[in-house]
Parts: sequence; C-alpha cells; structure tokens
Amino acid sequence: MSRDLETLRQLETTHHLVLRQLDEVDPKKRQRGYVLDDRRNVTGLQLPFVRLDDWSFLKGLSQLTTLDLSDNNISDGSFLKGLSQLTTLALSGNNISDGSFLKGLSQLTTLDLSDNNISDWSFLKGLSQLTTLDLRSNNISDGSFLKDLSQLTTLDLSDNNISDGSFLKGLSQLTTLDLRSNKISDGSFLKGMTQLTTLALSDNNISDWSFLKGLSQLTTLDLSDNNISDGSFLKGLSQLTT
Repeated sequence: MSRDLETLRQLETTHHLVLRQLDEVDPKKRQRGYVLDDRRNVTGLQLPFVRLDDWSFLKGLSQLTTLDLSDNNISDGSFLKGLSQLTTLALSGNNISDGSFLKGLSQLTTLDLSDNNISDWSFLKGLSQLTTLDLRSNNISDGSFLKDLSQLTTLDLSDNNISDGSFLKGLSQLTTLDLRSNKISDGSFLKGMTQLTTLALSDNNISDWSFLKGLSQLTTLDLSDNNISDGSFLKGLSQLTT
C-alpha cells in the first residue's frame, strides 16, 4: 500500500469515515473519496461535510491536484500552503474570512470560494492562471480585484450586492457569467463581452436591455425576475437555445 493510501486509511479509522476510489472529484455529487494516479499517489480528494479539527494530514499528500473541502466549517486554511500542485480547489460553504493562505497556490485554474465571509480579495491578484472562479454569496459590492484575472472564462458572482459591473470590462475571455440576484440596473458594461455564450442576469433591476444586441454568441440567457414586458431586444440573438 502506498504512503498516500496509508494516510487515508488512518483518516478513515480515526474519524470513522468511508472513502471510496473515484474516477474524478466532482463537488456537485457531494461524495467522499479519492482519485489515484498510476503510481497509487492520491491526486484527487473529496471530503465535504466531515468537519475535522485537524487537516494537517493533507501536507503528506503532496501530489494533490484536485481538492474539495466544501462545507467543513473551516476558518483557517493555512494547512493548504504546501500543496503547490493544486489546480482545482473547492472551499464552498466554510467560514473563511482571510484568504491570504491561497497566495502561493499559483497553479490554481479552478477555485470555488462561494458562501464564505471574505472581504479582502487582494490575494487573488497572484492567481493569474485562474480560468474558473466561483464567488457567489460573499456580500461583494466592488469586484475591482478581478481586473488582473485576464484568463477567466467562467465567473460566478451571483447572490452578492453588485450594482456597478464596470470592473468586468477587461475580462474579455469570459464565456460564462452569472450575475443573478444582485442590484444591477445598468448592464451596458456587458456590451464588449462578445465571447459570452452563457449569461445569467435574473433578479436584478434592469429595464434597458439594448446592451444585449451585440452579444451574438449567447446560447443560454436567464433574465427571469426582471419585470420585462417587451422582449423585442432578443430578436438579434439567433444562437439562443435556452
């Protein structure tokens, strides 16, 4: 048995857990388990809802590239600092207020920090490889800290307090953008985001939808809960399927 598997077996015994081998880590499935490479190294680990007091065992899993620790009441993530191979990290539904421990994880391409208590997002500036970022439900009003993340293709800012989305103008690679349940009344900042294929703007305060005319690549559009009486602005969006 590899050293990595020995670590997991000890974790199972100590905390009365059952972990199974997975084909992939998928946070949407809320499963518990691990992914192995050909050398029996643990490269993926999914541990939602385990609420451990001590996560130091992760330091021994140096080959981890994918990690899901959602809904674990974590407030201090400093135990992650040495996991420099991580490319995908899910920390949704925790109690994190300080994300500075993420600064050195420069290989991250996918990061989920939704439903936390973070106010200072400056630590994101160094994570220049990010392509997918989920920050929903974080009470964000100013997203200017995103300006340097030019590789982003998927961004979720739903359930925040955003009224002005002009900080998004430079994120020209975005194809998927979720701005549901914010306080947006003027969507003109979206005019130049011509790569968008999926856009969610439900539950906002928008009345003028003319900015959508140039977003000809859209295939999925959610405008529910916006008190729309005239949908003629949709005429030019010939690629829409949903």
